[in-house]
Amino acid sequence: MNDLWNYERFHDYAGASEYIDAFLSVYRDFPFADMLRLRQDAYVEKMRGFQAAQPLYEAAAASSTNTAVQQFARTLLWIHANPSNVLMGAYCNARTQIFLDGRDMGTAENPERMALWQIQMAPGRHVIALAGPYKPYPDWVQVCLKTQSGDVITDTTWKNAFNPAGNWKSLNYDDSAWEAVGGTGVKGPPEEPYVWAYPDPFVDMQSKAIGLRPMKEWPEPKQGVITVYRKVFEIPPVERKED
Repeated sequence: MNDLWNYERFHDYAGASEYIDAFLSVYRDFPFADMLRLRQDAYVEKMRGFQAAQPLYEAAAASSTNTAVQQFARTLLWIHANPSNVLMGAYCNARTQIFLDGRDMGTAENPERMALWQIQMAPGRHVIALAGPYKPYPDWVQVCLKTQSGDVITDTTWKNAFNPAGNWKSLNYDDSAWEAVGGTGVKGPPEEPYVWAYPDPFVDMQSKAIGLRPMKEWPEPKQGVITVYRKVFEIPPVERKED
């Protein structure tokens, strides 16, 4: 997966698909082979559009003997079924509580697997907040929302604060005094010693988003302190093309 993410960072989806072919020609009994082939179908969508990939997703959903492949193929179809359908993924090795428009979505902390949520969001302004306790380096918090009008990803513009007061989960909260994470962003993740991740078919979600960590030193004593990241974003209406 690390190699595939590197191809994606350069938008080389053809190269990523060819890499999967080369990998599976060597590791013929790889237990996630069908999942990688579904990811190849998702590369078709990136290169040729959803109409080209749709029958491939439908075939995988109908005929794959792998339950996870069937489920994820249906998810890839679901993303396009309604303009309000949004797939959110959180890939973190630091225990992170995720809030969307003030709603507690759950936690993510598995350095080997991206946590996923299928949600519906109307066009307009929204906010996502991420909160978690201190974790020694290497630590990262990474989120991507895949929408039909574009992806919302963790990047250096996200606001960050330690132990913030008030209802920071709310869209109307004033975070103007918070500082942006800044910097150049974390390359990856993952970072050593976390070098393996479960394959999935969700192209760009883990390669485009960066891993966040506080740029400032944690206040002492670190135990009991939480760090919060916030991002207010807008989902524009999806323009429907005329037949």
